[in-house]
Amino acid sequence: MSLVTLATLGFGDVVATEPLIRVLAPVEALTGFALLTASLTWFMQIYPPLSRRSALALRLHGLAEADFAAAVRDLPRTPSRG
Repeated sequence: MSLVTLATLGFGDVVATEPLIRVLAPVEALTGFALLTASLTWFMQIYPPLSRRSALALRLHGLAEADFAAAVRDLPRTPSRG
């Protein structure tokens, strides 16, 4: 019953009969809802930086396959303005 309450799935056929458990069940359900909300919030905050990191890695891999560094090194040098 505790797992069902913490997961906030609802009761169905299982009902608490002890008065103390009947009082603690809503508190435990709120705790489960708070944990679910906190985990989803954390995931939503961590996903965008991971996505940007993956995109950067793919871009760098593409530049490495195209031998971009050698192409830049072979460009003629222009005198700097100063």
